[in-house]
Amino acid sequence: MTQSCIEQLDRIESMAVYQVPERVLLALLVFAADIGVSRADGATRIAPHTHEMIAEYVGTSREIVTNEMNRLRTLGLVNYSRKFIDVYPVAIVEEFRRRTIPLPRGIISRFDHAQ
Repeated sequence: MTQSCIEQLDRIESMAVYQVPERVLLALLVFAADIGVSRADGATRIAPHTHEMIAEYVGTSREIVTNEMNRLRTLGLVNYSRKFIDVYPVAIVEEFRRRTIPLPRGIISRFDHAQ
């Protein structure tokens, strides 16, 4: 129950603190931690999620998520098809650090190895 409360607090905080691009990245990190399977290349593979579902999760439109996912693919932070989404958690954490954007405490605890 405590973990669930922390996750809900992180989601509420992210809506107030982070811009849409950061919220999309945070959502992908959460999905990777919760339902992902680690791969040899450093990716964490998750089942495909529609851009509409991700948009509802982060509180934006599908079109914005589509643009952001394309941008993230270009940056090498994700790779996706209709069959999967590969998330690169270490690269995403480093992107947050590079941009000097603090990560929520719930995300930090899930990716201690990326610290």
